[in-house]
Amino acid sequence: MNRETFIREFEAMLDLSQGQLQLQEQLSGYHSWDSMTQLTLIAFIDNHFQYTLELTEMEKIKTTHDILKILKPYLTTDTQ
Repeated sequence: MNRETFIREFEAMLDLSQGQLQLQEQLSGYHSWDSMTQLTLIAFIDNHFQYTLELTEMEKIKTTHDILKILKPYLTTDTQ
C-alpha cells in the first residue's frame, strides 16, 4: 500500500471526505479521533502491514504525519 492509499483509508476511518485530512493537524482536533478509531487504526495496520503498534507508539501519535513516520518502511512507492 502506498502513502496516498493509506491516507485515503485513514480519512475514511475518521469519517472525512477525501482531501480533508491535514498531515500536521493534531488528531485530537477531529471529533472522530476516539478510542474506537484508534483500535480500528491498530487493527488496520496489523492487517495490512503485519505490524503491531505498541502502546508507547500510540501514545506518541499526535498527527497523521506521526503515523506515516512509523509506517514509512512498510509503505510502497508505487501509485496504485
